[in-house]
Amino acid sequence: MKLITHYDIILMALIFAIAALLFIKFMMNKNKSVDDMVMVQRNGVILLQLTDDELNRAGIYGFEFDGKIGYIEVKDRRIRMLPMDTTICPQAICSDTGWIDRGPRIIVCMPNQIIVRYKSNTDNRMDGIVF
Repeated sequence: MKLITHYDIILMALIFAIAALLFIKFMMNKNKSVDDMVMVQRNGVILLQLTDDELNRAGIYGFEFDGKIGYIEVKDRRIRMLPMDTTICPQAICSDTGWIDRGPRIIVCMPNQIIVRYKSNTDNRMDGIVF
């Protein structure tokens, strides 16, 4: 008597194929969202808001706070804070954060209380599958 029949092997291959297809679908849709936008906020006030169309174009965008100007760079739907003068942001941790490309990562400039983050109206990211 066999412990594993050829039907068992077919069943295991089918389960593996379905799992592989679900994984591939998840990885392909990971960075796609319909209504992404980037918001630069200070104390709850929006200083700059970039739409989905602006995220598709590379560029440098400025925002003003307390008579000072900060800049963020957009490239390939990723954003980063450009270095500010040391009198404005002495430690430059916000510019050292580097590129972010969707939440939950954010850029924070503590001395100036500035937060740069992605916001999505339709969050289609899958956080788990339950059977």
